[in-house]
Amino acid sequence: MKKTLSFILILVYLISCKNNNKVIHEDIINLYPDKELIKKQYYKYSLFDPFFPNDSIYSPIEPRKNNQKMGKTLIKATEPYNTGELKRYIIAKLNGKYSSYISENNTLLYRYYFRHFEDDEFREFNSSKKIENYFVNNNIKYKLIKQKDKTSVYILNRKENLPSSLCVVEFEDTNINVHITYDINDTIRHLAPKSLIPFRGSEIEN
Repeated sequence: MKKTLSFILILVYLISCKNNNKVIHEDIINLYPDKELIKKQYYKYSLFDPFFPNDSIYSPIEPRKNNQKMGKTLIKATEPYNTGELKRYIIAKLNGKYSSYISENNTLLYRYYFRHFEDDEFREFNSSKKIENYFVNNNIKYKLIKQKDKTSVYILNRKENLPSSLCVVEFEDTNINVHITYDINDTIRHLAPKSLIPFRGSEIEN
């Protein structure tokens, strides 16, 4: 019985490792990401932006079967902002945690973070107050500039004379979405929608 139980635990662990071999485990807020680790660990896809041809995204989502230069199709092109299938994939394959980065040359411009909570799981970040407590506990100076419904917008100060960042936190029933534009001046580029481009296609891939 003990041998059977041990075998099952080992098998579950190996499957978990296989499903998450590309995932970098990060905090909900990461103002100083490790560029070299991200470049080494994540897949890189072009954003095919003629105005910013050097823009690319780093993501743990594997390439699609018929085109290694694009990410797995998880968003229908006819519904470009419907991220339901993308989030289901993250929950099923990435243990409910995901982060991706938009880069221009060697500069990280934007980060998207998603986390799913099980219904019975303690949710440590399910309100603006808890997010702000996190800022305080991690010595992150912040300013709340807008709050509406389940969305909070902050300006976060960074160290070493780096430009301030814009942070948008969106609360859902069992999920949290965090968007960070590292240089607040880059918000004019609307980077969040661009982070979905590599995962759009005609048919959802299983």
